[in-house]
Amino acid sequence: MSAEIAIANLRNRADMLETAANRIWHAWSKHRGLTLKQVVQKLQRIKASDDEFTLIAHTGDMFVGTISLIKSDLVERSNLTPWIAAVWVENDFRKHRVGSALVKAAERLAISNGRDVLYLCCAPELRPFYSGLGWTEIETNIGKSGSCIFKRQNLKVAVSTDSDLC
Repeated sequence: MSAEIAIANLRNRADMLETAANRIWHAWSKHRGLTLKQVVQKLQRIKASDDEFTLIAHTGDMFVGTISLIKSDLVERSNLTPWIAAVWVENDFRKHRVGSALVKAAERLAISNGRDVLYLCCAPELRPFYSGLGWTEIETNIGKSGSCIFKRQNLKVAVSTDSDLC
């Protein structure tokens, strides 16, 4: 990758909201019966929220990836909050540490918002990725897809001073 990748809060890159919504819809929401319009509306609510956020990885005006912090990502575990969700990286940018950068940026922003525990749900094949980032698997074989739940606590990552994330 020769292009420099930046990570910005969706509030500052609202022009990429529909692209992010499209990727989220195709990857996770379409098979659940949600419409693209519903996903766009959800991202608009997150963008306006004080408790949730969406980050966008980009190189100039090219969308590269996204990640969100939401109150709940799993109905069966609604007592756990907040959740890292919808981690997506475009195919051409995978295996270039963009996903790792998105997760770390979300952790930093969560810390700056007073969070010290985070959860995420992922497919079993992504276990090594999240374990490698310091997340601890706390539950396995959830639902029909056999998803895993990870937890990250006592976050001690330096808080970002990057004003583009706030």
